[in-house]
Amino acid sequence: MEIIPAINCKDWTCVKNRLEQIEELGSPWAHFDVADGQFAPVESWNEPEALKTDLRIEAHLMVWDFKREVDRWQKKARRVIVHIETLEQNGMTERKFNRLGSRDFELGLAVLPETEVQKVFSYLSLVRFVQF
Repeated sequence: MEIIPAINCKDWTCVKNRLEQIEELGSPWAHFDVADGQFAPVESWNEPEALKTDLRIEAHLMVWDFKREVDRWQKKARRVIVHIETLEQNGMTERKFNRLGSRDFELGLAVLPETEVQKVFSYLSLVRFVQF
């Protein structure tokens, strides 16, 4: 089992402090909760280009425009997690989703509690993990 510290910040100062704390703890990973204020009710820090760390990055994209955000985060993250609910809203088919995951990072799928779990079944062969 692996515990990955999460960063859920509104600004760079907070992110920088959390990264320093995670490095002091000796964790090899940092998990970023990225929210756009539309899919999730809050907006969080979302500037992956500013990251300069040796930590392995995992980005949980709680955003409607996941395609744009995957492109931005995959340059810094080793794992990117998108919500199945956003796939449906953006007309993402399994074939298109497969191309999204063919890059050099692990692609995961997140599911909101109210979403029927059966919706993930057709994507299971395309992702490394599912987050509930």
